[in-house]
Amino acid sequence: MEEFVKKIYSKTLLVIGIVICSIGVLLGALFYLVLNNQEAIYLDRVTDELTYAKIDVDLLDDYFATQKLDTEILKYYLAYDNQNKPYVVVLNDTNYNSLKAIQDYSLGITEAKPKTVTIYGQSKKIEDEAYELLKDYLNDDESTYSAEQIKNAVGNYYLDTYYNPDEDINFMLIFNGIIVTIGLVFIIIYVIRIKKSKKLMEKYNDKIEKVIHDVDNGKGIYNKVCKVFLTRDYIISYKFGLNIIDTKDLLWIYQFVMKQNGISTNKVLYGVNKLGKSITITNISPISKKQNNAFEELYQDIMNMIPDIMYGYSKENKDKVKELTKKII
Repeated sequence: MEEFVKKIYSKTLLVIGIVICSIGVLLGALFYLVLNNQEAIYLDRVTDELTYAKIDVDLLDDYFATQKLDTEILKYYLAYDNQNKPYVVVLNDTNYNSLKAIQDYSLGITEAKPKTVTIYGQSKKIEDEAYELLKDYLNDDESTYSAEQIKNAVGNYYLDTYYNPDEDINFMLIFNGIIVTIGLVFIIIYVIRIKKSKKLMEKYNDKIEKVIHDVDNGKGIYNKVCKVFLTRDYIISYKFGLNIIDTKDLLWIYQFVMKQNGISTNKVLYGVNKLGKSITITNISPISKKQNNAFEELYQDIMNMIPDIMYGYSKENKDKVKELTKKII
């Protein structure tokens, strides 16, 4: 009985749940530390897209191009640092408002020069079309620039201030929260199965002991791979928690193969009792030769042990079971 209890109370689901929860928590903590402590580097030192970057804005020209993105109208500005180096920036409302005084000074609207403001965002690749638009914006009767000259001046990347690192942190926390939730689901399923199994063991203790006694004395069969104990009187399966089936209640047993894209993915052994209720006895992966052989062996053993019921899926058996269950009910 002690060995039987160990089999029934397998802690696989619990271990899987704890491992998944641990991975979720560790990944969440790791990403939070990395994203929360990332330091912005100056845009002129950036060598890759999607880098957290910054610019010390000393002057800000008007926007030279717009782009519609979903419901947003993105505006491309030309900004300068205190070394008079130009940059292309896309400003959200918050950053634009913080630079409004600098822009007013740059356009000659005000005379008092404001302090430099540092803006943060993410580096994005400047498209060729943007260079052409900037060239058209800058060229006039006095100055003429080529697209190549402009590219050399502003570099390969612009600063997108719509990027907010807090959004990445929130996304990763939600993502890892989902991972932890999945782990908790495994743990909850384990707890529910344990409670259900304990109640069944208390209720059917005598029957379980008889099954174990019969198996130990050669009057029954234990299929370890399919996790099934079989005698003439009972079928006990514990693959999905403890399930005790009285063979006198069975009318029909059949196999069912689930397929996906023409490939067999799951093989299930179902039993149907006198109330018409379908009972899952076991299931296996037909890809595994070992599992498939054990499954077929169990099916044959059940037919030998309980010969007086219907076997195999067919319309004839299905209709006959319907008729029998109507008479019983």
